[in-house]
Amino acid sequence: MALSFLDSQVTIKNQSVLVQEKWMENIEKEVEFRVEYSHSIRKATVLLETKTSNRQNEENRNYTIFTWNDTGPRQNANFTAAESFWSNKMRKKSLIEGVQNHIPKALYLMRPETAYVACMHFLAKELGGAQGYSQQRMFLFNNPGIQLYMTEFWAKLQEIYWSGGMSPGLTENEKHGLVCALIECYCYTQTDTEHHATCLPVPHLQIEMLQKIGVHIPQLERDEDDLTDEAVETVKKDFTRTNLPGIPTLLTAHIQCDACGILFTDQKELKDHRKTKNCKESTTCNGCAIKFASNTDYMVHRISFCKQGPLSGNKCPVCNQHGPRCLCQVHWKRTYETISKLWESDHNETAWVTKDPVYSGILQMAKPYLNMDIVAEPEQQPRRPQTPSPLKHTEWEKQQRLIPLQYYEEGDEQPKIIMPNDKYLDLNKLLAGLEDF
Repeated sequence: MALSFLDSQVTIKNQSVLVQEKWMENIEKEVEFRVEYSHSIRKATVLLETKTSNRQNEENRNYTIFTWNDTGPRQNANFTAAESFWSNKMRKKSLIEGVQNHIPKALYLMRPETAYVACMHFLAKELGGAQGYSQQRMFLFNNPGIQLYMTEFWAKLQEIYWSGGMSPGLTENEKHGLVCALIECYCYTQTDTEHHATCLPVPHLQIEMLQKIGVHIPQLERDEDDLTDEAVETVKKDFTRTNLPGIPTLLTAHIQCDACGILFTDQKELKDHRKTKNCKESTTCNGCAIKFASNTDYMVHRISFCKQGPLSGNKCPVCNQHGPRCLCQVHWKRTYETISKLWESDHNETAWVTKDPVYSGILQMAKPYLNMDIVAEPEQQPRRPQTPSPLKHTEWEKQQRLIPLQYYEEGDEQPKIIMPNDKYLDLNKLLAGLEDF
């Protein structure tokens, strides 16, 4: 899914899709809202209970994925909620094949724990029809088993994060999708109107767009609620040195000031602190060399596209290297620099994709939705590395080759792209094929 199509709606609604119990049994399982990193000792909570939003809330039961349609033994069911971006057909496809291929690609560009929580919220909206932050939390508390469909997503997310999207374990078309997603994010980056969007070394999306793909920052939600005492203690445990703290998350912001890093005993102390002048004004991210007009903008940056490692010198939970220049930060610096250069010259043969975010949006959806290879794949299958390791600079020389060349004929409204078989593909025809989903 691409940012350019966030407001699209299903064109053929209410398609009857029966789902079989053998692959839907995970939904009802009790699963702890917690993730474990593959290459470090960090274990992190990803959903906290508040005083009005928790597992015991009776309203949670109103949010389900399936409705059973048999009076006898449970065998078949239909999706309960009205369709939004995902049709019933796409809902079934994502659950069978894995949600990792169908969630917004932009999530793979963000901090791992931010992306994981956002993925849960996105699934609550698209699978369960839960609209808004509060409803999505209710859905998640009632359907914790949804995380069992996110196992491959979590593994791939970590691989992409430590490698800057250039891991040898990714296919060429997976790398292509990530490059297109990053280009699209740069296209939508909001900066000072007197400057070009690429004056920022990293993308920066407005919170309204981030919310559409599931990124909700509790402190910026109108219905923010107080954590339970148990939840506050859970957050504090995540700060213990043995759990590799230092990477900002959506949950640590409940008791830690983003601007100055002070850790407080509860939410009230933090709220009082945030009212002080020096924590409301402009804030600079030293790792990314960006000055933000407000602490709110910095907060959004810090938990999304910022890749600075732990400032304390502690180990990064993703690559298990010491911060602040861990493997993740080094690799992503190369990726950001390579892609941002596309805007430096209109004569660059791949710069056409920067002219309209819809171009990169269409391209990144071709493989997961139409099973169409936009770039050629080598005969040898990629293998996921067992551990994060430094990648050679030459890997980033290949990044621009992941963007297909354009071909214009007189009278064309949209560019054609040159496919691996040297044939031309009209982007309008590609877009028409996507509408079937």
